[in-house]
Amino acid sequence: MSLDTLFSILAHDILAQASPSPSSVASPQQISLETIEFLKSQFQSLTTTFNIYVSLVSAVGVLFVGFAAYFFKRTLSEAKQEVRQLVREAVQIEIATSIQKRIAVLEQVLQREEVPGLVSVDYLVQNASAQLPKEYQFLQARFPRLKVRRLDSRKFNGDVVVLDLVNYVPSNTELTEAELEQILSEVADRISPESVLAVYVRGRYKAIENLGGKVRYYTSANVPIQLLGNVVNSAYVAHTLRGED
Repeated sequence: MSLDTLFSILAHDILAQASPSPSSVASPQQISLETIEFLKSQFQSLTTTFNIYVSLVSAVGVLFVGFAAYFFKRTLSEAKQEVRQLVREAVQIEIATSIQKRIAVLEQVLQREEVPGLVSVDYLVQNASAQLPKEYQFLQARFPRLKVRRLDSRKFNGDVVVLDLVNYVPSNTELTEAELEQILSEVADRISPESVLAVYVRGRYKAIENLGGKVRYYTSANVPIQLLGNVVNSAYVAHTLRGED
């Protein structure tokens, strides 16, 4: 419907409502054309203003939607990037911490494995010129600074002194308490106060139990495996007594 048609209908309705009776109201011809033109111009002005308003609202809406989409898209992208960065940093920290712990454990293991090569060990036998027993070979594989010493030597300088009485030939058919006590007393007088004495002997003797009054640090073993373990532990003790890292 065009504007002219709409105004014609509007003018007709105004004339009809304004003419209830022929006697009291003027005829339609008496309504001036200026009034209709005025109404028409006002309606056109209102229509133009409304169209401009609608256009402006539409434009603002489009700009707002575009800005919001750009802003939130950018914000979401930045948020994702920040989360990735935080996760990456957390993973790096966790990995670094785990590696440092493993390195610390490895350093401790290496330090413990290094100790047997740092301490000196004297292996006391009755006859150094005879064939050395297997126990010596076991210790030699673990301690590079292992030396064979005669039991009647004047001094024992090893950090660990191993007294082998399993391969010792006693004066009688078997090793007596008196002979063992004499041997222990002589060895105790020839070692350093900071040395660790490892006695390798079969059986139980009171002389071993009373050894604490003569030697500060000592241990005893009666089988090869126990001997190796005791000498290793004695090396750790000796290394600590020397105050070395």
